[in-house]
Amino acid sequence: MYLAVHIEDGRTAALKILRRELLGQKLLETRFLREAELTAKVRHPNVLAIYGHGRIQDGRPYILAELLEGETLDEQRLGTKTKRLDWKNVLSVGLRVLDALAAAHDVGVVHRDVKPTNIFVTKDGEVKLLDFGIAGLGEDASVLSNDHTRTALGIGTPLFMAPEQLTGDDAIDGRADQFGLAASLFHAMSGRVPFGTSSFSVGALIAAYSGGPADLRELVPEVPRQVARAITRALAMRPRERFADARDMKAALQSASSSALAPPTPALKAHVWLDQTAPLPTVRKMAVAAARTHGEAAGSGVSNPASRPPMASSPSSPSSPSSPPKPSSPPLTPSGYPASGGGSGSAPRALPAVASPSPRGMLASQPSSDHGVVARPARAPSLRPHPGPPPDGSSQNVPVQRSSSPAPWVTFLVVAFVLVVLAGVAIRFSH
Repeated sequence: MYLAVHIEDGRTAALKILRRELLGQKLLETRFLREAELTAKVRHPNVLAIYGHGRIQDGRPYILAELLEGETLDEQRLGTKTKRLDWKNVLSVGLRVLDALAAAHDVGVVHRDVKPTNIFVTKDGEVKLLDFGIAGLGEDASVLSNDHTRTALGIGTPLFMAPEQLTGDDAIDGRADQFGLAASLFHAMSGRVPFGTSSFSVGALIAAYSGGPADLRELVPEVPRQVARAITRALAMRPRERFADARDMKAALQSASSSALAPPTPALKAHVWLDQTAPLPTVRKMAVAAARTHGEAAGSGVSNPASRPPMASSPSSPSSPSSPPKPSSPPLTPSGYPASGGGSGSAPRALPAVASPSPRGMLASQPSSDHGVVARPARAPSLRPHPGPPPDGSSQNVPVQRSSSPAPWVTFLVVAFVLVVLAGVAIRFSH
């Protein structure tokens, strides 16, 4: 690689020339020139731009491309202390590589060698996909055997190649690039290859692929489950189990990343309803005690003087000032029974307060029991005051005035009689 400067306008470029000792190896020369042709065919911002290609005076091929300043994805990973990159940055790079692969697949170009050293990140944050050298080389690039291992390693990296490339399958399409990119993302996030083998033997690689990739979330727990699931799907051994194309894989990774990075939705508080339509045990006991007290008072024939209105004074029965005053009733306890020290024959003056359950809730100003139910005093029955004796002191009964309107059948007979008389008169005058 050389830094080239244009003689006239001073533009800089990268000049890539095949080494002198490799001259004469037809496969490598073909791969070298095919890289320039196919890279120039795929025109995309995330693909290395090619300015020209050809051969110099000694016959060695050369490629003139844009000059990039930055690091490959693998160099970035090795430059960290943990030897792994943040999954969000790796995923951002992978999405732009998928754009480049989609553009290549649209023109019929399959990269076949997507790996961390072929993904370049510039100092400005741009992503470039490099090295289309083995794209379109057919069987020479995909067949690996014990006799061609070293040759194959020169044109591809088995640890990032799809299984169909290792077995020599001629039907290789863009889904092989999905496998290489998924293996590259797995390696950049975790620092290890997904299938846990370093052997370049075809048999060992196929056996590792058959066992499935390692669990990415066990190695890197911070990777979201949806992202790890999408990468695992692209690493499937059978191409039909992967994504349909590069755009489908990009949509799956974008959806997984968006759902993982979205802020959590606050959970709604569940409303707890308290059934207060049925009285609680404490309220039921109080109601039974109140009913029993009321029954005893009614059976003894003692009325509650506090609940009766005062009677109108009668001039015929004036109160005698010489009669001794009646003993006052003893004070009542909160339960309605006489306090200690009162007369033994005194009756309770009022019924005890009975708690009334409220089905609609409780007021903050009312006292509540230990069960959270408000205890409301029972409402006294509405009593009309007695009218008292007549003003003149007499005790005769007042006759009840009845309505003097006639019965309905009497009115009907009168109307019928009048109609018959009128009809007879009319008949007589008509003759």
